[in-house]
Amino acid sequence: MMSSPSRTLDFEELFSIFSSPRFLKMEGTGNEVPLFIKPYAPELEISEGVEALVLRLRGEGFSVLSLDLFDLVAEVLEPRDQLKRLVEKEAAYTKSKLYDAMRRLTDPKTTLIPAIQKHFASGKFDLTILHGVGSVFPYVRTHSLLENLQPAMVDHPVAMFFPGDYLHQEGAGSTLSLFGRLEHKGYYRAFNLDHYHL
Repeated sequence: MMSSPSRTLDFEELFSIFSSPRFLKMEGTGNEVPLFIKPYAPELEISEGVEALVLRLRGEGFSVLSLDLFDLVAEVLEPRDQLKRLVEKEAAYTKSKLYDAMRRLTDPKTTLIPAIQKHFASGKFDLTILHGVGSVFPYVRTHSLLENLQPAMVDHPVAMFFPGDYLHQEGAGSTLSLFGRLEHKGYYRAFNLDHYHL
């Protein structure tokens, strides 16, 4: 089984990858969906590093769409005050009922992917960065997002920061292990940035 050689984040290396013409032109992806995962140790706090990386890329003239999944969930729930209503009723809900409600309201196929597509359509982007995976668990599952994101892809690379491990075994597909504990096996076409070479 192939695992990530590093669970740290080298933002200098990521800047080099994300700003390289080869990466931005999606060369070497073999006509697969240009989706990339950067696994990292769950205990790391990455929000400031991701924000600085995005600002640096934009400062160099790259058009970068940065989507925090928690903010995206809040965005899709806002129009009908769904989040506010859930918070008001939270005390009356069991954990199971609250989870089911949040999962239904944030369904990737019917809700989150259309919201992401709307952001894609708002401009011409060189790169999209998705982050905040841990903050939307358990009602948004990364594997479900990836499975539904693939058909919706546009003509630029998308990189997702993932707090855990992204493992691949020949002939058996890939496994996402959120926080290094919760596993989901599936066939993910995403490329592991730990194995990406310029």
